[in-house]
Amino acid sequence: MQHFVKRINQSTNPITSMKKINLIIILLLLSISACKQPEFIQHVVFFNLQDDTSPETLEEIKEFTELLTEIEVVKDFQFGLNSSPEGLDKGFNYCLIMKFDSEFDRDSVYLPHPKHLQFVERIGEHITDVIVFDLDSAQ
Repeated sequence: MQHFVKRINQSTNPITSMKKINLIIILLLLSISACKQPEFIQHVVFFNLQDDTSPETLEEIKEFTELLTEIEVVKDFQFGLNSSPEGLDKGFNYCLIMKFDSEFDRDSVYLPHPKHLQFVERIGEHITDVIVFDLDSAQ
């Protein structure tokens, strides 16, 4: 890099030198922006199952959550029981986390998708409370 800068400084035409420096700056900015993390929507659902939910029903719910992974716009998927030792769960004992490439994928493909609607209908009768929180990585 020093050799390149030295050659620019030795240039006799200041306009040519400025063009070269501007080109270097543009290339650096392009390489920095190419390293930027991709944007995504993280969809987080906290819910509390009724105390009398049977182990069999819980297994059915777990199976239904797996159906959500078959929706083509779901990029990452996790489902599980709260394991925090902090005691700050506010009674929410299960969590579902998934990623989408865009708001469009979440709003226009996932939310109205028959498998999502079937999931909501199936587990709705077993839930006492729910929180849905979406995080946009671009913000």
